Amino acid sequence: TKQVLDKTWQDKMGIATTDTANAMTDEEILGFSAQVSMDALLSYRATVGARSQEILRQLTSVDLARKFTPAQVGRILDEGCVLTHPDSIWLQDFWGKKDVRGILTMPLTRHQAGNLNKCLQLRSKLEK
Repeated sequence: TKQVLDKTWQDKMGIATTDTANAMTDEEILGFSAQVSMDALLSYRATVGARSQEILRQLTSVDLARKFTPAQVGRILDEGCVLTHPDSIWLQDFWGKKDVRGILTMPLTRHQAGNLNKCLQLRSKLEK
């Protein structure tokens, strides 16, 4: 499946970033937040949500238990979703060990909780 994030979306949002931003410093994240077009970002998020729902409706219970092939895991790096930086590259191995169900449930469970504290810290920096 082709990624939603492409050059057209990057241009609309005013960004060059294609990766998860795990290797970004706090200052880089704040800079990204200041430059990104919020209207375009919200539109992008809605497009990702709609595409995700299309894909989810097609999945069967057999699909949910499927592991990813080495070629599929390789796309994570090939398509710039993660960088070779140590703060980012570990995600390729981490995600590669999950099945489809694990990848789908992770953002709804552990990922959000794990990043909530960091978001609050950055908001505090912005307010200063």
